[in-house]
This record gives sequence, C-alpha cells and structure tokens, in this order.
Amino acid sequence: MRTFLDTVKEKKKIELTELKVKYKSELDAFSYSEIEDLSFISSLRRNLGDKIKIISEIKPRSPSTVNLSNHNSDTQGMTELDIIKNLANEYNIGGASAFSILTDKEYFGGSYEYIKTVRESFTTPILHKEFIIDPLQLILGKLMGANAALILTYYFSKQELQEILEVAKRIGVQAVVECSVPEELDVALSCDVQVLLLNNRPISLLPEDPKNSYFKGSVDNAGKFWNDFSEVRDFKSNSKNILISASCISSKEDIMQISKFPYDAALVGNAASSNVSPAKFIASLIET
Repeated sequence: MRTFLDTVKEKKKIELTELKVKYKSELDAFSYSEIEDLSFISSLRRNLGDKIKIISEIKPRSPSTVNLSNHNSDTQGMTELDIIKNLANEYNIGGASAFSILTDKEYFGGSYEYIKTVRESFTTPILHKEFIIDPLQLILGKLMGANAALILTYYFSKQELQEILEVAKRIGVQAVVECSVPEELDVALSCDVQVLLLNNRPISLLPEDPKNSYFKGSVDNAGKFWNDFSEVRDFKSNSKNILISASCISSKEDIMQISKFPYDAALVGNAASSNVSPAKFIASLIET
C-alpha cells in the first residue's frame, strides 16, 4: 500500500532541487564541523526525581487542522515571522526545554526561515522537524540554527540510516531517530542512536491521503512501546540515551501517563501550537 510518507518522499525529491537554487549561496559557503552540539541532549535529560521535559512545537498546521489562526488578537497585524517569534516566546515563558520547528511547507505550513527567525531571538535548543531524505536538508537546518534533526526510520535501510547519522555527526547536528511502529525498532536500534523518538501516531501506516486518519493514535502507545518491547528498555538502560514520546499529547493527564515510564521528554505539537495561551498551557504541563 502506498502511504502518506511515500507521497511526501516523492515531493521532497522535487523540493531538493528547489532548495539547492534558493539557498545556493548559503550552501556554497557551508563548511563541515565535527564540533559536537550537546545542548539538545542536555536540555532534555531527565534525572531521577525530575519532571518530564517538554518540547514545544511550532506547527502552523497539520494535514487536517490549522493551528496558528486560533491565537489571540495580540497577533493581529503581525507578519508571518513575527507570529512565529511570538509563539516561540510564549513557549519560552512557559518553560519549554526545547523547540520543534516544522520546515515542511505543503502539509504543515513550515519554513526553514522559521528556524532562522527563532534562533536569532532565542538560545533554546531547536529540533528541525522535516521529512529528511537527503543530507542537504540536514545542512540547511544546521545553517538556519537547528541543534538537532528528526530522522524517520521509515525512509532508510540499516546502512542508509547509519550513513545519514554519520553526516549529522559530521556537521554537529544531534540526530533524533523516530519510530512510529514496532517493526522499525530493529533498523533504528541497530545503528548508533543516542536519541530515540517514539511516535504515538503510526505515521508510517497513514494512507496516501491522511486527512481523515491523521489523528489516529493514542498516548497509550507510549506505555505499549515501553512494556512490550525489550529493545526499548535496553536502549534506555544506557543512561546516556534520551527517550522521547511524541504525538497525541494534549493534556496534563497525558503527561502524567507518559511520566509513569522513563521517557526524558514529551513533544507536544498541535495542542501547543493551537492553544490560545501557549505559555500557560506549557507551564501547566510542566507543573504536572
């Protein structure tokens, strides 16, 4: 069955050509650096007795919702980039440990410029969230100011995944490897992975048109991943590793449920981006 991610991959191949033209001068000036960036990991590590850390997402829309239009009247008259900066400021006030910023335009309304805009105003670690299929996307995220990048296991064989992880390391970007179905764990954990994100929504199984099924998933999957798969527990037995739960997280009750397990952080997307008072919402999750 052709999936949503298959469709996206084909579109990304076309987009890569456009990005090479749009950011030619920046890419030509880029030089590799093997200086390790530990800020993302350091901001998320959950030590004994700590509350779970919150990654707040800048997601203008999803395949089935529009988020930023729900914000209060204070944003009226603002430019697009000012709205993004305002949302990041709300998250910062609320106490978010990191930001996740979408750069996919077609499905999520994102932009590489959003990373640049937020980085110019905040020192908070940034996760570049994109459907990454090529090192060029990693490099662009780095150029714009990202500290970390999401890598979907779905797109890679074991060898291919290890290769792109090595590229991330070479340019000083922390790779965050995502699995959304248990079948992807073998590929992901056969590689040198330090940050593992488990998606409570099985995005790898979404049909080609995800509008009516995008919200399928459950925060209960966070517990299932932990309880049912020893490889996840083995991964977290290494105290240096970071475990993140993402998707279907929209309330204090959801955070309480995830906190029962040794996840270091929870990534909150639509519920944060669409909230009329993001700062208060994020603060309420942290206080849980």
